[in-house]
Amino acid sequence: MQLSPLLGRPSEQFVVVVDDEHLIRRVVVSQLGRLHVKNVVTLEDGDQLLSALDNAPRPPTCVLLDIVMRRSNGVSVLEELRRHPKWSTLSVYAMTSNVESEALFRASGFDGLMAKPFGREHLVTVLSHCLLSRDQRDSFVVAAKRRLTCT
Repeated sequence: MQLSPLLGRPSEQFVVVVDDEHLIRRVVVSQLGRLHVKNVVTLEDGDQLLSALDNAPRPPTCVLLDIVMRRSNGVSVLEELRRHPKWSTLSVYAMTSNVESEALFRASGFDGLMAKPFGREHLVTVLSHCLLSRDQRDSFVVAAKRRLTCT
Protein backbone atom coordinates (compact mmCIF):
# COMPACT_ATOMS: atom_id res chain seq x y z
CA MET A 1 0.00 0.00 0.00
CA GLN A 2 1.26 3.46 -0.90
CA LEU A 3 1.67 5.77 2.09
CA SER A 4 0.25 9.23 1.81
CA PRO A 5 2.95 11.90 1.42
CA LEU A 6 1.20 13.76 4.24
CA LEU A 7 2.41 11.15 6.70
CA GLY A 8 5.87 12.63 6.36
CA ARG A 9 8.03 10.58 8.67
CA PRO A 10 5.78 7.88 10.13
CA SER A 11 8.36 7.03 12.78
CA GLU A 12 7.85 10.53 14.23
CA GLN A 13 4.08 10.15 14.61
CA PHE A 14 2.64 9.46 18.07
CA VAL A 15 -0.82 7.90 18.31
CA VAL A 16 -2.96 7.15 21.35
CA VAL A 17 -5.45 4.31 20.91
CA VAL A 18 -8.31 4.01 23.40
CA ASP A 19 -10.47 0.91 23.18
CA ASP A 20 -11.72 -1.51 25.81
CA GLU A 21 -11.26 -4.48 23.47
CA HIS A 22 -7.73 -5.92 23.62
CA LEU A 23 -8.04 -7.36 20.11
CA ILE A 24 -8.90 -3.95 18.61
CA ARG A 25 -5.93 -2.32 20.37
CA ARG A 26 -3.66 -5.09 19.12
CA VAL A 27 -4.93 -4.78 15.51
CA VAL A 28 -4.50 -0.98 15.50
CA VAL A 29 -0.95 -1.26 16.88
CA SER A 30 -0.12 -3.94 14.31
CA GLN A 31 -1.53 -1.90 11.39
CA LEU A 32 0.23 1.26 12.58
CA GLY A 33 3.45 -0.74 12.84
CA ARG A 34 3.07 -1.78 9.21
CA LEU A 35 2.86 1.92 8.42
CA HIS A 36 6.08 2.43 10.42
CA VAL A 37 4.27 4.29 13.20
CA LYS A 38 5.99 2.88 16.27
CA ASN A 39 5.10 5.48 18.91
CA VAL A 40 1.74 4.17 20.08
CA VAL A 41 0.17 4.24 23.53
CA THR A 42 -2.84 2.03 24.15
CA LEU A 43 -5.42 2.53 26.86
CA GLU A 44 -8.30 0.25 27.74
CA ASP A 45 -10.72 3.00 28.71
CA GLY A 46 -11.36 6.69 28.18
CA ASP A 47 -11.15 7.43 31.89
CA GLN A 48 -7.37 6.92 31.55
CA LEU A 49 -6.90 9.38 28.70
CA LEU A 50 -6.36 12.73 30.46
CA SER A 51 -3.82 11.26 32.83
CA ALA A 52 -1.97 9.52 29.98
CA LEU A 53 -1.88 12.73 27.95
CA ASP A 54 -0.62 14.76 30.91
CA ASN A 55 2.17 12.21 31.44
CA ALA A 56 3.10 11.76 27.78
CA PRO A 57 6.55 12.96 26.69
CA ARG A 58 4.94 15.05 23.92
CA PRO A 59 1.50 15.75 22.49
CA PRO A 60 0.19 12.95 20.30
CA THR A 61 -0.41 13.30 16.59
CA CYS A 62 -3.94 12.05 17.22
CA VAL A 63 -6.18 10.00 19.46
CA LEU A 64 -8.29 7.12 18.14
CA LEU A 65 -11.14 6.92 20.63
CA ASP A 66 -13.66 4.11 20.94
CA ILE A 67 -17.20 5.27 21.63
CA VAL A 68 -18.72 2.45 23.71
CA MET A 69 -16.42 1.31 26.50
CA ARG A 70 -17.01 -0.51 29.76
CA ARG A 71 -16.42 2.45 32.07
CA SER A 72 -16.78 5.49 29.84
CA ASN A 73 -18.35 6.88 26.72
CA GLY A 74 -16.16 8.30 23.96
CA VAL A 75 -18.42 11.31 23.38
CA SER A 76 -18.23 12.25 27.08
CA VAL A 77 -14.46 11.75 27.09
CA LEU A 78 -14.15 14.06 24.07
CA GLU A 79 -16.32 16.71 25.74
CA GLU A 80 -13.96 16.65 28.73
CA LEU A 81 -10.93 16.96 26.44
CA ARG A 82 -12.44 19.91 24.58
CA ARG A 83 -12.85 21.77 27.91
CA HIS A 84 -9.23 21.12 28.92
CA PRO A 85 -6.97 24.10 28.11
CA LYS A 86 -4.01 21.96 27.04
CA TRP A 87 -5.90 19.33 25.02
CA SER A 88 -8.84 21.24 23.55
CA THR A 89 -7.41 21.27 20.01
CA LEU A 90 -6.08 17.71 19.99
CA SER A 91 -7.08 15.70 16.91
CA VAL A 92 -9.53 13.02 18.05
CA TYR A 93 -11.22 10.46 15.82
CA ALA A 94 -14.19 8.30 16.80
CA MET A 95 -13.53 4.60 16.35
CA THR A 96 -16.86 2.78 16.12
CA SER A 97 -19.04 0.45 14.13
CA ASN A 98 -21.92 2.89 14.60
CA VAL A 99 -21.37 4.91 11.42
CA GLU A 100 -25.06 5.83 11.36
CA SER A 101 -24.28 8.32 14.15
CA GLU A 102 -21.85 10.30 12.00
CA ALA A 103 -23.84 13.52 12.57
CA LEU A 104 -23.58 13.06 16.35
CA PHE A 105 -19.81 12.54 16.19
CA ARG A 106 -19.40 15.57 13.94
CA ALA A 107 -21.55 17.74 16.24
CA SER A 108 -19.68 16.46 19.31
CA GLY A 109 -16.40 17.83 17.97
CA PHE A 110 -14.61 14.76 16.65
CA ASP A 111 -12.25 15.42 13.74
CA GLY A 112 -13.49 12.34 11.96
CA LEU A 113 -14.75 8.82 12.15
CA MET A 114 -12.95 5.55 11.53
CA ALA A 115 -15.49 2.77 11.17
CA LYS A 116 -14.93 -0.70 12.55
CA PRO A 117 -13.92 -2.95 10.95
CA PHE A 118 -11.12 -0.97 9.37
CA GLY A 119 -8.01 -1.59 7.34
CA ARG A 120 -4.67 0.04 6.87
CA GLU A 121 -6.05 2.43 4.23
CA HIS A 122 -8.43 3.82 6.85
CA LEU A 123 -5.56 4.51 9.23
CA VAL A 124 -3.66 6.25 6.42
CA THR A 125 -6.72 8.41 5.74
CA VAL A 126 -7.09 9.39 9.40
CA LEU A 127 -3.37 10.06 9.95
CA SER A 128 -3.15 12.10 6.75
CA HIS A 129 -6.19 14.11 7.81
CA CYS A 130 -4.88 14.86 11.30
CA LEU A 131 -1.54 16.09 9.93
CA LEU A 132 -3.25 18.81 7.91
CA SER A 133 -3.24 22.20 9.57
CA ARG A 134 -6.54 23.28 11.13
CA ASP A 135 -6.92 25.83 8.30
CA GLN A 136 -6.75 23.06 5.72
CA ARG A 137 -8.77 20.65 7.81
CA ASP A 138 -12.13 22.29 8.26
CA SER A 139 -13.75 19.06 7.13
CA PHE A 140 -14.81 15.90 8.90
CA VAL A 141 -13.25 12.72 7.53
CA VAL A 142 -15.06 9.39 7.35
CA ALA A 143 -12.92 6.32 6.85
CA ALA A 144 -15.18 3.32 6.33
CA LYS A 145 -15.46 0.31 4.06
CA ARG A 146 -16.25 1.58 0.55
CA ARG A 147 -16.25 5.15 1.83
CA LEU A 148 -13.26 7.43 2.35
CA THR A 149 -14.59 10.98 2.31
CA CYS A 150 -14.08 14.46 3.65
CA THR A 151 -17.17 16.60 3.94
